[in-house]
Amino acid sequence: MGCGWLRELRGQLTSCWSRTLFRMEHVQSNPSVMTGKPVIARTRIAVENILERLAAGESINRIVFEQPRLTRNAVLKAIEFDAKLRR
Repeated sequence: MGCGWLRELRGQLTSCWSRTLFRMEHVQSNPSVMTGKPVIARTRIAVENILERLAAGESINRIVFEQPRLTRNAVLKAIEFDAKLRR
């Protein structure tokens, strides 16, 4: 009896784990922080808020200027996080 299904499942779990590690490194979700909304790691700045500001026409530089705890890279990771969720 073959175990092909087990190898396939293991591959899917590994892929899922890799995506989860990305999220944990840059974007975190914790029920006790911002009611579980995804936030930039080590801040209380919600990904949703960043995306809303960008959608309203604010530049990344403006957002980073007004939020000293944010970096340009953090804003880009928020965009990337949202794009990965939409796939």
